[in-house]
Amino acid sequence: MTTTEVWAQLPQWLELPEEVRTSFAQYDAQYTSQVDDALRSRLLCRATWDDALAELRQRLDPDPTGLRMLWELLHVACGTYTHYEERGISQEIFVETMKFCTRFLHTYYQEHGCYHFAWDWWFPRQLAMLEYRVGCLEYELIDGEAPLISVHIPSDADLSAEAVDKSMAEFDAFLRRQYPQWVQRDWYCESWMMSPTLRELLPEGSRILAFQSRFTVLEEDKNSPAVMDWVFRGCGSDPAQLPEDTTLRRNLKRLLLQGGNVGWTKAVLRRSEA
Repeated sequence: MTTTEVWAQLPQWLELPEEVRTSFAQYDAQYTSQVDDALRSRLLCRATWDDALAELRQRLDPDPTGLRMLWELLHVACGTYTHYEERGISQEIFVETMKFCTRFLHTYYQEHGCYHFAWDWWFPRQLAMLEYRVGCLEYELIDGEAPLISVHIPSDADLSAEAVDKSMAEFDAFLRRQYPQWVQRDWYCESWMMSPTLRELLPEGSRILAFQSRFTVLEEDKNSPAVMDWVFRGCGSDPAQLPEDTTLRRNLKRLLLQGGNVGWTKAVLRRSEA
């Protein structure tokens, strides 16, 4: 498919909200892309994508909703799709990978009652084909002196043993086809969900505990406030006012009121699980 053909299908593939599609149609009629070849190349390189994003934000200013930035980056994604086709990577993986932006659009709407895209800083990973969603999990290829694979847990992930086993097996097969040089690299997960403290807060049989049991803890940051963004997003910062509508929230609130914290933990997947 040409990039023009991909663009005609992309909003539907990603199930973008109708209001966002309407904005895109207006941008199609009103603007030409501000992403030239030089900027595109910088957006697709980890060493330069932060600076490239900053420059693009400046070119688009004002862009109060971030939707024009999303419009620009999804145009870049159309080029990425052609590379998927060249590599023989399925449309399903492309769509599920790029749907991270749809997920965060809906999250913002639920919290604020309007659509806003504030995750442009994360998007280059998908555009550069360094992150893929395969099944319930996302996997990021991070090169460097010690290349590694970072396992990300989407907010809508099914963490049942069956779903996680399937995702990891399918991604391992994907690596063997597409990135054989990465097959022996370690898989890491950094998240509040990896915190050993959760063993005191969640019941036996918890899917989060079952997932973290696949990994060996390497580092803990006890002071990280990340759990507030992921478990209590949009609920304010006063522990006394936090909701208690789930077992996790209720137990976390009690911990926070006692001066404790879950923090942020880095762990490595045991090789027998990969």
